[in-house]
Amino acid sequence: MDVMTAAWNVAEDYNPGQGAPRGAHGLAKAIGEVPHTFGHAVAGRGGAKLGLLTAVKMTKRTGDLRILHAFAAECGQMCVALPESLCLESNDCMKALAETAKEFNDLVQAVCGSLADDGDISENDLKRIDREGGEALVKLQQLLNAARALHLSQERSRP
Repeated sequence: MDVMTAAWNVAEDYNPGQGAPRGAHGLAKAIGEVPHTFGHAVAGRGGAKLGLLTAVKMTKRTGDLRILHAFAAECGQMCVALPESLCLESNDCMKALAETAKEFNDLVQAVCGSLADDGDISENDLKRIDREGGEALVKLQQLLNAARALHLSQERSRP
């Protein structure tokens, strides 16, 4: 699905319930856009263009990721959902570092294991490598967040 079709579908499918306006008109009001202009932008009519920030507001308000996935696909990419555990409860940088190292080790093993068999990477090997790579990225982001949180807590405690 192309990005504009995804945007149109997100807008048209908007249904907040409780008698609130639905569709593109309702979504425009919900995100602070002029309904008439917004309708033209998501439909690609006239000179109206759908802005990137508006697309972000649409996605956040609806929780519908079709625009994000269409954009990623257009760029030859895919999206990996980050787990809710992304924000660590504590500022335990060492724990986050150990988890990151473990996930990176799993990624290295997946790549080396795939190549060791026959020097090729099969479709199944690639799926395993992608999965391990995604898990390593999640742990890396958790480590960066833990370091940032520790830094901020230290900044606040300084006189």
